[in-house]
Amino acid sequence: MYVSAASVSAMCAIGEACEKILAGRMDVVVAGGAECPLDPEVVDTFRAAGILGHSQNSEMACRPFDEHRSGTALGEGAGVLILESATHAAARGARPRARISGFGMACERFSLTGPDPFGSGVSEAVTTALESASRSDIAWIKTHGTGTRVNDAAECAGLARVFGDRLTEIPITSLKSTLGHCLGASGAVEAVATLLCVEDAIIPATIGTRTADPTLPPCTVTTTIRESTGAAVLLLAESFGGRCAAMVIT
Repeated sequence: MYVSAASVSAMCAIGEACEKILAGRMDVVVAGGAECPLDPEVVDTFRAAGILGHSQNSEMACRPFDEHRSGTALGEGAGVLILESATHAAARGARPRARISGFGMACERFSLTGPDPFGSGVSEAVTTALESASRSDIAWIKTHGTGTRVNDAAECAGLARVFGDRLTEIPITSLKSTLGHCLGASGAVEAVATLLCVEDAIIPATIGTRTADPTLPPCTVTTTIRESTGAAVLLLAESFGGRCAAMVIT
């Protein structure tokens, strides 16, 4: 099955796979995404839309949540997860690398291009994903973190609606400045990277970010690699059209 939902496509594909397994319709599902947007016409379209950062040829091209952020940097790649029911994995003696313990989706009724500045879709998707996991279990958050001024602000606003004052205690990070924005594949590419970080018990740095924007809701942006002391991680993905997705892995 092909999922077409812009930048949340791959994460929605993973969520759909989870639903099929939980419903008992499948034992094993291969889910992920791939995209190759580094084409001159695509790049020019994003540049004309004012979405790309000013310095595309340096590590400062994408600076998520930074007070001087100016846009994102495109990337391309593929990420695939093999999802399996716990019963099926146990029967064949497999060792799961992680567990998806929650998933949520939402669609804002705000704009075809811009996010709701109050982060309503983010908060709804996160709240649904956390129905099977405690907020207190979240050790860190892998944000969508595009590095654009409006998306980062809306994402932080949505997270603040869910976590309140505790958001300052949960490190947040973005992988867009490391991997580039892989558009429809980003949810899977970044999920794979997050799983590797969980296995190594680290929180990745938000490369390029120096000083968090003081106008954002109070939050703690990870600018250097840190040790992770918890198991659960919240992953976010957002796209044009107000689509939002959230997933919890342990």
